[in-house]
Amino acid sequence: MTAKERPKPKSPVAKRRRTQGRPPLESNKSVGREAVIAATRRILKRATPLQISRAEVAREAGADPSLIRYYFGKKNQLLLEVAREISKDAANRVKPVDPSTSVTQRLKLRITGFILMLRENPHVHNMLVSIIAYHEGYDDKQKEFIRQNMILNPVKDLEALIDEGVASGEFRKVDAKMLHMALIGMCEFAVTAFPIFSIMAGEELDTDETLAKYVDFVADLVISGLKPERA
Repeated sequence: MTAKERPKPKSPVAKRRRTQGRPPLESNKSVGREAVIAATRRILKRATPLQISRAEVAREAGADPSLIRYYFGKKNQLLLEVAREISKDAANRVKPVDPSTSVTQRLKLRITGFILMLRENPHVHNMLVSIIAYHEGYDDKQKEFIRQNMILNPVKDLEALIDEGVASGEFRKVDAKMLHMALIGMCEFAVTAFPIFSIMAGEELDTDETLAKYVDFVADLVISGLKPERA
């Protein structure tokens, strides 16, 4: 066989580029987007957003890591969807109250709901700051959703409640933004650092009972501070 007749060696096959198609694994059939989001929220009860990985989410959801990529692409998009779900849950917690309910009582109900939300999502504000301030990979529209629905709107609602209290003579005028930040600090730390309660008490404390007492304490502290000054 001459050199001309000798067949040319086949060129190496280029690696197929990974796409975001659904992985055809049997174990993934029953794992949907909602299950992945729920698994991520469970992990976020014990870890911060920076500490979790797609592999850990996959283990928690009982799926292959490639399925996480199929549904959400990068981890930051998964966290954005988690933030959206938390926003929906927070909105659903706002129940209509009897119009005769005092502004003071409504503020206490708000603080109670805030504590409950943080028990379920202890690292939510860490995640919001990560999305808005530090994390690349989010467009302006996505960041604006977080700003409006999870930061600015709650402050507006609190400001409206304060103004109503001022009009009824129950509250004095204060900066709603400052009060909102104070509530985040008082409520979030009590949840994320709950073991400190038991250390101070010298015994293991019941979480529900202790946080119920803490809600009463914070509500009394805030409401007393909002009372108008008497001449």
